[in-house]
Amino acid sequence: MECARTVFFTLVLSLAWVRGAEEAWIHAAPPCDFPATYNFGDSNSDTGGASATFGPIPPPYGQSFFRRPAGRASDGRLIIDFIAEHLGMPHLSSYLDSIGANYRHGANFASGGSTIRRQNESIFENGSSPFSLDIQIAQFDQFKERTSELYRQDKNSYDMSKLPRPREFSRALYTFDIGQNDLATGFGKLISVQLKAAIPDIVNQFAMAVTHLYQRGARAFWIHNTGPIGCLPAAAFYIQNPKPGFLDKYGCIRAQNKMAIEFNRQLKTRVTKLRQELPHAALVYVDTYTAKYHLIRKAKYYGFMDPTKICCGHHEKNINVWCGQRSIINNTEIFGGSCSSPSTYISWDGVYYSQAANHWIADNILNGSFSDPPKPIDHACLKHKIHGANFATSGATIMRPNETWFETWASPFNLEIQVEQYIQFKHRTAYLYNQGQNNVGAGVRKSSLELQQAAIPKIVNQFIAQVRDPLPAYFDEHGCIKNQNDVAIGLNKKLEDKIIKLSIKLSEAAIIYVDMYSVKHELISKAKNLVLSKYIIANADENTIDCHYPAIYNFGDSNSDTGGISAAFYPAGSPSGETYFHRPAGRASDGRLIIDFIADHLGLPYLSAYLDSIGTNFSHGANFATGGATTMRPNESWFETGVSPFNLEIQVEHYTQFKERTAYIYNQDKELSKRSRLPKPDDFSKALFTLDIGQNDVAAGIRKLSFELQQAAIPKIASQFIAQVRNLYQRGARTIWIHNTGPIGCLPVTIVKVQDPVPGDLDEHGCVKNQNDIAIGLNKQLKDEIIKLRIELSEAVIIYVDMYSVKYELISNAKNQGFEDSFKICCGYHGIGYDVWCGNKGTVNGSEVYAGSCSNPSTVISWDGVHYSEAANHWIANRIVNGSLSDPPISIKRACHK
Repeated sequence: MECARTVFFTLVLSLAWVRGAEEAWIHAAPPCDFPATYNFGDSNSDTGGASATFGPIPPPYGQSFFRRPAGRASDGRLIIDFIAEHLGMPHLSSYLDSIGANYRHGANFASGGSTIRRQNESIFENGSSPFSLDIQIAQFDQFKERTSELYRQDKNSYDMSKLPRPREFSRALYTFDIGQNDLATGFGKLISVQLKAAIPDIVNQFAMAVTHLYQRGARAFWIHNTGPIGCLPAAAFYIQNPKPGFLDKYGCIRAQNKMAIEFNRQLKTRVTKLRQELPHAALVYVDTYTAKYHLIRKAKYYGFMDPTKICCGHHEKNINVWCGQRSIINNTEIFGGSCSSPSTYISWDGVYYSQAANHWIADNILNGSFSDPPKPIDHACLKHKIHGANFATSGATIMRPNETWFETWASPFNLEIQVEQYIQFKHRTAYLYNQGQNNVGAGVRKSSLELQQAAIPKIVNQFIAQVRDPLPAYFDEHGCIKNQNDVAIGLNKKLEDKIIKLSIKLSEAAIIYVDMYSVKHELISKAKNLVLSKYIIANADENTIDCHYPAIYNFGDSNSDTGGISAAFYPAGSPSGETYFHRPAGRASDGRLIIDFIADHLGLPYLSAYLDSIGTNFSHGANFATGGATTMRPNESWFETGVSPFNLEIQVEHYTQFKERTAYIYNQDKELSKRSRLPKPDDFSKALFTLDIGQNDVAAGIRKLSFELQQAAIPKIASQFIAQVRNLYQRGARTIWIHNTGPIGCLPVTIVKVQDPVPGDLDEHGCVKNQNDIAIGLNKQLKDEIIKLRIELSEAVIIYVDMYSVKYELISNAKNQGFEDSFKICCGYHGIGYDVWCGNKGTVNGSEVYAGSCSNPSTVISWDGVHYSEAANHWIANRIVNGSLSDPPISIKRACHK
């Protein structure tokens, strides 16, 4: 027995000596001097991502430090903010927040509601963000690649001053705080056994993300485990009369905390393995669970109130009004306001921590006292050689413990578990020595070196846009060009004289001279009186002067998305963009879209996507369209069906934020460089607002509903569309240019799937008739609603553009317009039982194929089976901008005139 005690105390003393020596070695080394921080996570570290993409956080959030909402789920700063301050850096700008962002010292990819694993559900259902960890990593890849590309190609000092230097990515700190929502979602959907069984996959996906970053050059990782989720006050809101033992003595739900502990145990084990797999990485595992639980246990000791109390929100007698929200209870409006002293509360709103609690947690973890290895954060880049490994844990026993760490401090890692860890360690060490290291980086994509812009056409267009008023005598009183008509009149007079003489000479002939000039001129001069004004393309009155819009604001789907969905999820790959941009440019085409040609026609630069924060310029407008967007709120995931989470309602919300924050920067921020990339606040009401959305609503109905139910859904779609136009009007929009939806039944990817059609299934041009009938029905409903809306919105000019007709005309007369077969697909392979989408590899008839571009995209209408080629987009744009397919029939340059 005495011998056993000697061995035991020797082990404890050895543990203390090893840890002490390790700490001494670390503290003796110079700090890392990180040039930047890149953060990945959920709302615990989101500094504006979810707010910028799905709606701003309301007051009183942000009140304690920022004095206004600042995109953070707290009354002030988060732990990530205190990390930045500790490292001498500014607070991180969110990657998805494109307004006034500065990424010189890093970027934040965290988004409220994010999970490690994809949840395959809409954010509108359970609040799960579509930006899971793998998407955040993809966003980082884009950020790094495009930053490097801008440094290679762009000499604009403003762009470079807001971006990190490419060589600094490998020296940056990479921080993680994610996993809580995976557990929270599991609690709502799975039983305990199922959730526990899912943890290994969640942890492995986390490890894949770390490994991916390592392969991209990341070396210093600071990884937070998940906190005591069972201690969130909101977790207990709906628990009535809990059974004995359900809660611990601090009011926390035992089962939920137990699951968090198991998750953290597996996460720590996986991080330990990663240290062997990623030999050049320094990975620090930070036990935020223990730090947070210690604060909750000792709340009063550290100057806080009861940890179950909530500062912001109204939560009494089973009435819950969340922070910043209003609700009518018993005919009385209740506002979920803030408490008088947030600094004394641990919980800000029942889910998120107060700034004071975040500050306490940060102070206690940044010095390394909760880290493994025990490094302070400013030494997190340091990696030293390992001569052995320590499997001891405080409180460990030889026998398996039958009590929890929280009750008696007995470690769950008894001697048997420690020996198992040693066996795994030994096996994996031998494996690494026998197999060697994998080469990394071989698959990293290389960016193209072509220029981003073709400058000359834009310069010419801008010059033309400056040619303003004509000479006073240029037009006659009806708006016609006087000197041209004078020539016509002179010709007609001479022609009439000749015909009179000829009729005398040819006495047996009946030669009749018809004064077509006069009748046409009368029609033009009296168009309104003759009820034929709808056929006159240009207004023949004082409104012939072009509008000279200062900006365009576009809302829509992939038909007009210039980079939104690409920036938010995965970038469009080659060969998209090849015809004009000579590289992928965020567009679903080989080149420009209709919205690009509209911008060209109006002498404006191409629109930057609102969600694209890298090198963007919003001085002449912004594009809120995203590929896959619908008018209605989607109830399905982008990962399953490609439906964007940014429906029209969210896009209008994006515009609202954009306008408000632009005004704030102009009023509050004196930095001229920020203003130079934003529109002037007075220009919003003078801008052109364009909408091209609805096709995906029809597509969703075709995919999920019967023909009868599709028809029944049309009024709701049209009503939601009109509601958002009304919202834009209320926010100052006055000139609104609306495209109806195109002939979706003519998309080649649909046609190739049709087998043995019954007579009547296809129309005379080969399009699926009932699909086009739904589109026609939606367009009719939309047009009727717009006619009514013109009366309601008396100060607006609302132009309805018949995009269906012009696209159908092109498809039905393809060869006469210089195109090949209407249903030929330039990029991609599609048929019965297979789809190899443009830019991808796949198998067709047992052979692997690459879906590359056809040899001449300019002769093909369909680029990829769904979207139009640049040549087709150009043809369509030329047909609509002159107003010949508009109601009222007015050109886009004069659409502002009422």
